[in-house]
Amino acid sequence: LFKAVFPLFDSLGSKVSDDLYLLSVIRFVATGVLLLPPTALMGATFPILARYSLLNWPDRGRGPGLLYGFNTLGAFLGTLAAGFIFLPRLGLVGTILLGGGCNLALGIVAFCVGRQIERGREAEATSSGPENATTATQKGSHVPVLAAVALTGFAGMVCEVGWTRVLTLVLGASVYAFTIMLSTFLAGLGLGAAIVAACLKGVSLPRARGLFYGLAVASAASVCLSMAGFAHLPELFWRLFWEWNLLKNPGHILRIEFVMAGLVMALPTLLMGGLFPAAVRLVVEEAGQAGRRVAGVYAWNTAGAILGSFTAGFLLIPILGIRGTLLAASACQAAAAMAIALGSAARLRNLFLAGVAASVPVLAVLWMPPWQRQVMTCGMYHYAKSYRGISPGGLKATLEADEEIFFYRDGLTATVTVGRTRSAARDDIYISVNGKIDGSSYYDMPTQRLSAHIPILFHSRPEEVCIVGLGTGCTAGSAALHPVRRVTVVEIEAAMVEGARTIGCTTTRRWTSA
Repeated sequence: LFKAVFPLFDSLGSKVSDDLYLLSVIRFVATGVLLLPPTALMGATFPILARYSLLNWPDRGRGPGLLYGFNTLGAFLGTLAAGFIFLPRLGLVGTILLGGGCNLALGIVAFCVGRQIERGREAEATSSGPENATTATQKGSHVPVLAAVALTGFAGMVCEVGWTRVLTLVLGASVYAFTIMLSTFLAGLGLGAAIVAACLKGVSLPRARGLFYGLAVASAASVCLSMAGFAHLPELFWRLFWEWNLLKNPGHILRIEFVMAGLVMALPTLLMGGLFPAAVRLVVEEAGQAGRRVAGVYAWNTAGAILGSFTAGFLLIPILGIRGTLLAASACQAAAAMAIALGSAARLRNLFLAGVAASVPVLAVLWMPPWQRQVMTCGMYHYAKSYRGISPGGLKATLEADEEIFFYRDGLTATVTVGRTRSAARDDIYISVNGKIDGSSYYDMPTQRLSAHIPILFHSRPEEVCIVGLGTGCTAGSAALHPVRRVTVVEIEAAMVEGARTIGCTTTRRWTSA
């Protein structure tokens, strides 16, 4: 399939390479053709196991919740193993084959215990009469639960994307950093699900409803609480950098990345993870055909997660910024709590509970400190050595004294800033991507200009010039000074174009933007 799809993708992608959104749709379709069949089959295993656990577990809400928790913890271990062990040692193809082999082994094990599953089906058939009788009397009562589960899945992935963008500003964008971020997210979800599922024994329907409501409200509040600590992350990174002596022990950077990711994600993901088993308890209690209901909860949660990841990356962050995106995720968690509160009978009390849930993101907007752009985009992961002499708690004051930011944009792929560094010799205007300076108006100017002049001077008859990466725009402007027919700049981040305009490396020639 890879050999068949990639040439088709390359052919279509080359025709729409100027349209990022259309190109992303083509990528989505191409990856869907490759990944949808195996992932759909993997996803179908959970409802089957959940149905089996419902037939053999005395408290029916606990089994699927524990399965979900341990399944997610397995994903956490798989993420770490793939990123740190299998990919470096086995390569990409070897890692994929290993994953396929594990699935094959699990299939053989499932086949061997098939007779026990058949006996469970017979037991379900003998007990389906009373359950089906409750379905007619409570038809539709699970709809608020499914809506709430979809909202929490949406909010969870929006948070994951937002947290990744925040931690990228502090930790950088290495493969290992992304592995640690994702594994921390999965570990929190898995532990939260396992803990809540283990506590569901004997929990009645009203208590399960209250549990889901409380977890959703606490999740919304914890997302806002994590945002309040973002401004302290760069200085914490700086302190750990020197305390753990990363200059002599660079491997300790992984410890720092785990600490940072845990501080940001641990509490919110623990609370989010507990929502799934609580929702399963509600659905299993309220309706018959429990296996299908659990599958419905799983499907709606997954659908919300897919929509959340796409919406966060392509719409929310470019429009609302990272801070606004996380506030929107908190609002979705609060909306899930409202759906549960308004989905039962006690009207006045539920209206009060819904109001409490709605107040969480509102209070966060009013109370939350402003986004500290200078601190968050100082590129501490790259420039920690430059801040060796600052006093504890003095990073913000140092940055405010030495730098001024006059352009900031959270783009589709990165956060772009343009600022001015004050020095004794001369002010230097720079443009940075995720905190790392990509070009400047003074110190980097010789490199930027010679990168255009030298290749052109060595060419006998240059007509077309292609530059990968816009930066400050000075390289493109220098190339345009030569008698060439066209200068093409390849830049994947539109915010870089906006930022480069503020620096002023211009040319008299006509520019067009594709």
